[in-house]
Amino acid sequence: YKDEYNASEKAFLENEGFKVINIEGLGIEEAVKIGDVSPYEVYDMSRRVFKSEADGLLISCTNLRTVEILDLLERDLGKPVVSSNQATIWASLRLAGVEDKLERFGQLVRK
Repeated sequence: YKDEYNASEKAFLENEGFKVINIEGLGIEEAVKIGDVSPYEVYDMSRRVFKSEADGLLISCTNLRTVEILDLLERDLGKPVVSSNQATIWASLRLAGVEDKLERFGQLVRK
């Protein structure tokens, strides 16, 4: 996201009781261009932005391709990683009454 969106998201998350240690966006103005960012670019940015004192990592934006890297990031960071896509999939399945656990898409959907 752009800096102004990051500030809004940080305020929202902190209002909900989360402590945001670090936040950074790609600054991409056109939403359609976010889809051009490769999962491995997201991985590299996530590794760079992540702080070891954090309890986990949130990758926010449903237009970012994250599903392919969730397990890898969790393994490499040693912490849970939640992405907007993963959380949307998890919530949709639960709303539909599907309790299946999915492999390869992070801890959230394995539980």
